[in-house]
Amino acid sequence: MLNFVCKHILKKDIVLYKPHRQTFPIITNEVNQSNYIFINLYSIWKLIPFSSKNKMKFKVMYLILNIINPKLIIDINWITIWESLYLVWTKNHKKSKFIVVQHGSYVAGVVNDVAHKYTKCDVFLIWGNYFKELFENYNKNKRTQIISFGNPVYNTKNRDNLRYSNNNTGNVLIAPSAINQERLSFYSDLFKKIEMLGFNVFVKTHAKQGTNKILSGNKISYPVLEGVNVIDKNLEEVLKKNNFDFIISDHSTSLLDAIFFKNKVLYFSPMNHKEITENHYSKYLVNIFDDYKKFKTKEEIYSLLSIKNQESLFSSMINAGDNILTKDKLYRS
Repeated sequence: MLNFVCKHILKKDIVLYKPHRQTFPIITNEVNQSNYIFINLYSIWKLIPFSSKNKMKFKVMYLILNIINPKLIIDINWITIWESLYLVWTKNHKKSKFIVVQHGSYVAGVVNDVAHKYTKCDVFLIWGNYFKELFENYNKNKRTQIISFGNPVYNTKNRDNLRYSNNNTGNVLIAPSAINQERLSFYSDLFKKIEMLGFNVFVKTHAKQGTNKILSGNKISYPVLEGVNVIDKNLEEVLKKNNFDFIISDHSTSLLDAIFFKNKVLYFSPMNHKEITENHYSKYLVNIFDDYKKFKTKEEIYSLLSIKNQESLFSSMINAGDNILTKDKLYRS
């Protein structure tokens, strides 16, 4: 088997991984690079000359996994049939592990999709204590090892070197999750209200904005936002500069990103769906959706900013980590 040869000659195990923002910091970690050979899972799937609807594609992939015999398989989900295959394979190969890396904060810490609640992997690397307790409660009778690993992207940076600024430029960034047609009117009102108070409004749209999605057989439209200053740059690069007086976000992971880079934040979560308005973010931050139409001055908004509360939110959801994959972390004694 290929992994046996690599281990014998190169002293390294083979790891198959899915390319993603959350897996990249793990596979590029210097310690991991010295211990593992990383192979892109997608490149293997693409080599198999069958469509995903053809069962032969999965039979061939299972055979390839037997040939490679990877020590670890790393993905960011367990939802699709591809990931189900990995779990079936590792169940039959006890010395290997199927690892899933948490890749988002769900709906501000609320997991409203049943398929996401119940783990279908050997190891789940989650961001912090809140998520660890949450998923351990969902999976009390499962053998999945849930590890507080930290957010891999955050783990690559020294947050102690970052500082909050006291900007008073009048520039505000709004970084929402994808805005569908139903929520558009709320955001249009927010944009107008913030501008009316004298702020310069900039918007960092979600990657899905301007696209359509089929969900449970229904088409959901995320229309292009018109009449706003849209920032095309990578959100992380924008947040690093800390040039805005504050960032407004909703249940998106973008809010945690903003706090990580020590930007001041405000929470705006429209709609009446309970999980969107009553969640882990709302335990720490005031939802300005309740009162934003009543604001009359900039000072009213500035008074709602609370570094203490947003830092408490962040520390409850995110632990520090080092991105290193070690046997003592991944294998029970």
